[in-house]
Amino acid sequence: MASPIDYDGAVRGSSWTESDTAANEPEQSAADDRVTQVVIDAHVAVDIVKHCSEGLPEIVTGQLLGLDVDGTLEVTHAFPFADEENATGGDSAEYQLEMMKCLREVNADNNTVGWYTSTFLGSFLHQSMIETQFNYQDTIKTGVGLIFDPIRTAEGALCIRAVRFTKDFMQLYEKGSFAPADLNSKNVFASNIFEEIPVRIRSSKLTDVLLCTLAEGMPMEEVESDTRAFDLDFNPFLEKNLQFLNECMDELQSENHKYAQYERQVHRQRMDRNAFLQRRRAENNARKQAGQPPLPEEDLSRHPLFRTIRPPSRLEPLLISNQIQRYCDQINDYAGQGIAKMYLTAETQTRTGQ
Repeated sequence: MASPIDYDGAVRGSSWTESDTAANEPEQSAADDRVTQVVIDAHVAVDIVKHCSEGLPEIVTGQLLGLDVDGTLEVTHAFPFADEENATGGDSAEYQLEMMKCLREVNADNNTVGWYTSTFLGSFLHQSMIETQFNYQDTIKTGVGLIFDPIRTAEGALCIRAVRFTKDFMQLYEKGSFAPADLNSKNVFASNIFEEIPVRIRSSKLTDVLLCTLAEGMPMEEVESDTRAFDLDFNPFLEKNLQFLNECMDELQSENHKYAQYERQVHRQRMDRNAFLQRRRAENNARKQAGQPPLPEEDLSRHPLFRTIRPPSRLEPLLISNQIQRYCDQINDYAGQGIAKMYLTAETQTRTGQ
């Protein structure tokens, strides 16, 4: 389920002066790196929605600019990442620097606070996203990733969430080791890979007045004819979620098979090692009875047959398990809404028949 999104029309008169002062303060300690909420200006949210919706079915990304004010991340500007072939001189990094330079020239906030990406039915946990978010969060301690789902938004509810990796997961990813022992030592599970930050969309009073004026001027026929909220055709949505859920289950089964094969190899190697030691012990006993010196002990860890077998990384099963839980939550949430609509329409039909 998406992070809670609040809409706030208040404009703080002195917020920009306070933000500029906070931006010039010394670097905060690690205890102050926690982000309590993400405040997105309304025009930034519109730009993100437009970019991600127009980019379908491709996954598009962009950069977030703003300020960090006492744990509140204010996103005041955003621009899309250019493709390699469309970037200035073929270099996307140069394109980003040029965009930030242009924003600075017009006295706009040009501090990078994170990035955004589109997703398809909540399927955003993949290696590319993990690597990008890690790089941002490693460079910018308060950096966040905004995930926007245009498909779910088309169903009638704005689906945008802000995510950050937990400190334990960041340490494991930096170390590059996701063996079961490492996951257990850090207590990292599929449910605590990242934390979701509450999202609040902020608009000015003038924007609220404009929306109210447009709503009052809208013909009642258009308002009354909008019955999409009572649409009972939710089979395509459930079908896609179930399809992705089955694919994730197959991938998880494949990863579990790899780990089971690793355990069989370790067990077979342990048995071979014990058999080798027994043979060596029996041979030394025989040499001792014959009056010969025993064979020297050798380091079995360097023996070509008994070298330590590295366990497979458990990062992929961790991501797949988290994605399975997300699909289950979406199915449960959307199916619950569909059942409520069916009960509502059934009651209406019953009363109409009477």
